[in-house]
Amino acid sequence: CMAIGFAVFLGHCVLIPVDGCSINPTRSFGPALVSYMVYGKTDAFDGMWLFFAGPLAGATLAACSYQALVKISGMSKMASAALAEYIAMTLFVVIGVGSAEGIAGEDGMAWVLQVALAFGLAITALAYAIGAYSGGHINSAVTIGMVLTGHCSWQQGLANFAAQMLGSVTGSLMLLGIFPEAMDKTGGLGTNSISEGFSWGNAFTGELIMTFLLVFVVLQTAVNPNSEGNRSLACMAIGFA
Repeated sequence: CMAIGFAVFLGHCVLIPVDGCSINPTRSFGPALVSYMVYGKTDAFDGMWLFFAGPLAGATLAACSYQALVKISGMSKMASAALAEYIAMTLFVVIGVGSAEGIAGEDGMAWVLQVALAFGLAITALAYAIGAYSGGHINSAVTIGMVLTGHCSWQQGLANFAAQMLGSVTGSLMLLGIFPEAMDKTGGLGTNSISEGFSWGNAFTGELIMTFLLVFVVLQTAVNPNSEGNRSLACMAIGFA
């Protein structure tokens, strides 16, 4: 239930600036009907088809993806793990970058917290979702950490890396269909760059230390035999890292 709740939260982080976020046709229908009957809002059903067609199409795609993962996992663990990483990375980019595109640069610093939570909780939800197939790396740095510690073969590591890279591109292309360039508040699909006043050395040091934090938490909570008793909470710790 926690992962599902996070998925709903993340959907709203991305879509509230776009259309208020439905992802549930019945939730959209009730308020529209009552506002039409009580307030006389004649435009309440304008575009209602969208809030049925989009979620129903998304649900169908999710069901097909589930069936494909289950079927492929029975034939090839490597292929199913790579497919899971591809799907998760695609969604991770859509969620994290999409959240930033809708709110980046707003007055105050609340938008920074929202974007950080979107990225972190996306990892939590997606790791719970695909952990059974690939371990839920969703990051090439995590994959190399797993390979170096013997928890992932180098062949699987290469397959995961290729899937993650392809998923990142796919997610970015999907964002073009959600946010027109004029509505992208990051100015360029959330592309990373060094902020004014900081040097390459500052950025490298920060990336090194924060990636160390992430991979260290992954290894200590998800694969360390001594943490087996708390393994079900690993995805939470990793998301917050």
